Amino acid sequence: MDTHQANKNNDHGTYFQNYYDPDICSHCGKKLETGIRFCSNCGTRIESQARAAGSLFITDDDFVTIPSGIYTMGEGYRLYRVSVSSFELMKKPVTFAQYNEYCRITGKRVPPNEGWEGDQRPVINVSFWDSLDLCDWLTEETGELHRLPTGAEWEYACRAGSNHYFNYGKKPDRRLMHCCDKHFRGASSTIEVGSLGANSWGLYDMHGNVWESCSSIYRSDYNGHEHIETGCSRLNHQQRILRGGSWDNSPDMCHSASRMYTMPADRGNHIGIRLARDIEG
Repeated sequence: MDTHQANKNNDHGTYFQNYYDPDICSHCGKKLETGIRFCSNCGTRIESQARAAGSLFITDDDFVTIPSGIYTMGEGYRLYRVSVSSFELMKKPVTFAQYNEYCRITGKRVPPNEGWEGDQRPVINVSFWDSLDLCDWLTEETGELHRLPTGAEWEYACRAGSNHYFNYGKKPDRRLMHCCDKHFRGASSTIEVGSLGANSWGLYDMHGNVWESCSSIYRSDYNGHEHIETGCSRLNHQQRILRGGSWDNSPDMCHSASRMYTMPADRGNHIGIRLARDIEG
């Protein structure tokens, strides 16, 4: 069947599912220019082709449901009782395979991989703003709110009911975390997501590999109250919270309560993305 015949005989998107090409307008067949949002020939919205094609690269299967609860957040003398509502969190950080597909569809910048081969490694060299752009695009394409977790949500999910330094116990375990220490592992790059064991709620890579951006604004005098940036305004340049530690940190920077901060435009080979979603209803 040729392309013209496929279009004529299809009113329900089967052509999209079988023949989708992000470089070609699915409505009129015109070759698309990189980065445009509408076909210059027929006006079709380009980014919506991904959903019509059933080719979304981040799906329901990538998320787990985190139950609601109350936990003790923080470490040392800074401990706070925090209540968290149920939400969904990605099992693993966003990979290069997923993010590169997003870039291919939207014309966004493809981040450098530092020469570390493997599309199942976590995407790196992405900023807080890049993360919010991805959230906004997925929200528009799916009709479901995609966002970054708050700092409190992230730690709650990482702990998975544990009160220990790490979600699996009190001491570093090289089988469950990827970090850098001459007495531990000596990591020199990221590894594929999901390579090590998950916590009891099914979440991988919560200790090390890449720092993960959160929606919370960083406060050195944090008192248990979240200051959250939910929109994508470029007017607020306050520091944002990072969680989890990275391949380039020692184990004591990768524990459940560990947090760092970054400016929202900063990128680095130690910063990645893990998305959250609200529970419907």
